[in-house]
Amino acid sequence: MLIRFRSLLILVIPAMLQASESRFAFLQESQVADPDELELEITSTYHRGREQFYSRMDNALEFEYGLREQLQTAVYLTYSSVTEDNGSGTLQTEAQLHGVSVEVKYQLTDRTTEALGSALYVEAGLGSEEAELEGKVIVDAHLGAWVVGYSAVYECEMENEADETEYAHVFENHVGLSYGIEDDFSFGLEARTHHIKKEALPGLQWVLSS
Repeated sequence: MLIRFRSLLILVIPAMLQASESRFAFLQESQVADPDELELEITSTYHRGREQFYSRMDNALEFEYGLREQLQTAVYLTYSSVTEDNGSGTLQTEAQLHGVSVEVKYQLTDRTTEALGSALYVEAGLGSEEAELEGKVIVDAHLGAWVVGYSAVYECEMENEADETEYAHVFENHVGLSYGIEDDFSFGLEARTHHIKKEALPGLQWVLSS
């Protein structure tokens, strides 16, 4: 079972401006923060299952900032808390910091003033056991109360092993459809395709402690 929650705090400098809050849980949209707008977004994903007790909460703490018109940057931390049965009927809880990521999104067209919104997105992340570089091409449209979106994703992941680095090339297609009932409430559907290719090569080793 998987449940995802999202909360948003908007801080604007020097005056209150319109936020670029996303309608989707996973799909990236073309909208960006206004210049000098700062957003703090907390996303939590809950997992539960397995034959023995297992409960995990994955969290992301993200700071988004509008650098100028059409350009946004963000920094976020990912961390998790896991509670599980150790096999003897005793529950153990462990918290872990997974890493830090920096992203940049450049808006090519604005869906509120043009037929299609579009953007280019780049993200670099470093964790205790892996590093990643991700790129996205984003297209979406605002059709009355509806928002439809699509993104093509490529991600290169590098994971530390004993004496080598394992590389994974990930290709994804994301699609989403959302209907807005009110200004602050909407519902929708999301889907994706996922293809991964792995290879192990001698490579760079790194350590990020928490």
